[in-house]
Amino acid sequence: MSFYRNRVYPHIVTVLGNPKPIHKIRQRLLPQAQGTVLEVGVGPGVNFPYYDPAKVKKLYALEPNPGMVERAERQRCQTKLDVEFLGLPGERISLPEASVDTVVSTFTLCTIPGVADAIRGIGHVLRPGGRFLFFEHGLSPDIRVRRWQERTEPLFQWAFEGCHVTRDIPALIKEGGFRIEQMETGYLARFPKSGSYYFWDCQVKDDLVSQLISLNNKLDLLSPDLVHGDKERAEVQERRESLYAEIKHHRAKGHEGKPCPAARKA
Repeated sequence: MSFYRNRVYPHIVTVLGNPKPIHKIRQRLLPQAQGTVLEVGVGPGVNFPYYDPAKVKKLYALEPNPGMVERAERQRCQTKLDVEFLGLPGERISLPEASVDTVVSTFTLCTIPGVADAIRGIGHVLRPGGRFLFFEHGLSPDIRVRRWQERTEPLFQWAFEGCHVTRDIPALIKEGGFRIEQMETGYLARFPKSGSYYFWDCQVKDDLVSQLISLNNKLDLLSPDLVHGDKERAEVQERRESLYAEIKHHRAKGHEGKPCPAARKA
């Protein structure tokens, strides 16, 4: 089975994983990534060419499959990205708290066994105001398609390393502490519909984050050279630190498995 996992499966993903409709969405979604980026389940590196090297300072590529990493290394050599591979599963994100500006997940949340832990881990490493960009497939809203998803899921799990086509990805993300305000969905292939219902272009916002961004912008405008500006700067900085503490409190609630407002914006 290790031969299939490390050799055959990476080849299948490379060949089948980027048809034209999916390519177009990657083109639109992934250039939004910026700063320090974590990609969960990088696979063979299909996303690498879509990142903007001028905007991505560092890319942590989380991938436990050695065969995938081997292909991703070859893909990395064709880009200008600074990539560091982390050979860990999605449930074991090893980065410090609030250390990442953008998290990317494409066709990964369907395969991670401990998906709830992985989503909470994403919230843990994201900085306040960071972005969570995802492009996933899963549970269809159509009853007839759902029945076929239930029937064919064992086949998907065998062929695609544990892929669960019956996972309600948006519900899982909300349970992990994110608030989804806008999201596009739809079938990106006529057949099989059981594996082609997708969720993408997620917008995750929070009132606390909006306030934080506003305060950061205000601090940029308050030059230390301004007369009588020190007191106002101190007040704004104090309010900003209070917001950071409040966001951290909400995150703590999220780690207890309770829905809470997300301190992220995509």
